[in-house]
Amino acid sequence: MALGILLIMFIAVSAISVLGLALLLLVKNEAVKKRIFYALSVWGMLLAVYAASSLPTNYVLQRVETFGIGLLSVIGLLIHLGAKANAMRYAAYGLVAVSMFLGIMKLFVL
Repeated sequence: MALGILLIMFIAVSAISVLGLALLLLVKNEAVKKRIFYALSVWGMLLAVYAASSLPTNYVLQRVETFGIGLLSVIGLLIHLGAKANAMRYAAYGLVAVSMFLGIMKLFVL
């Protein structure tokens, strides 16, 4: 029973992440792209919190690593807020994508 729920959760988390990244890269409207980016930034932070809360309390180093993964989303968000060039926006997109990927890996695989 629990493994079935875990599989459904993994599929839902992966689908949200992949769909969000695809929309972020394919949408042309900047206002919509900005909203999607902010939502994905929060999603990356939530994944890190879920992954950290799934670890035992005495796994301090692993919890710090997991919160570091969430910090990538925060850094990407700060870069995006101060971005003046497209290259900085793309770097922010990359940081959020890496944060989501590592968050999923830490939550389900590692």
